[in-house]
Amino acid sequence: FLVPTFFFVVQIWTETEPNLDIETPPPHNALEKRGVPALAKGGRELEIFGFGPHLMIDGYQANPQKLADKELIHKILDELPEEMGMTKVLPPAVFDYRGSRPEDVGLTGVVIIAESHIAIHTFPERRFISVDIFSCKDFDIKKAVDRLAEAFEIGRYETYLINRGKEYPKDPEEARMIIEGEREYLEARIA
Repeated sequence: FLVPTFFFVVQIWTETEPNLDIETPPPHNALEKRGVPALAKGGRELEIFGFGPHLMIDGYQANPQKLADKELIHKILDELPEEMGMTKVLPPAVFDYRGSRPEDVGLTGVVIIAESHIAIHTFPERRFISVDIFSCKDFDIKKAVDRLAEAFEIGRYETYLINRGKEYPKDPEEARMIIEGEREYLEARIA
């Protein structure tokens, strides 16, 4: 007997300016009552559960000088973990990448944290930045997005959030509720 596994990627929001109005709604379900937070934007809610959140940010129309600034990327990777309540395991590392085409030139930086990692990839010629923040504990997503949008003067960005390790909840009762919720969802889709 095989149980299908689904991989959900939820786009939380797209902004043209680095100003997010994220509101936490009052508890409305069993998971939130157990302390599992939810994010809301424009009436959409997303529960955070499992091993932890993985935030991905695609930034467009960013300042090319800041995207090419190795020291700035190092500084952000050095400061962001503490600002988010996380623990650095190793100092940040930032590397130059010289592709065969000018638009492929950029920087990649990463910092390993006890909770997982933060990675930044920049492409100054394209005015594009890609950021990944993966943590085994919740963090202030708005604060992280605002910090990065301001630091790199990002004109427009998209954010995506994946709940990693849905089958790795920290609480057996929470695991049962997650599985029951997914079964209800699948039954409703099939019906």
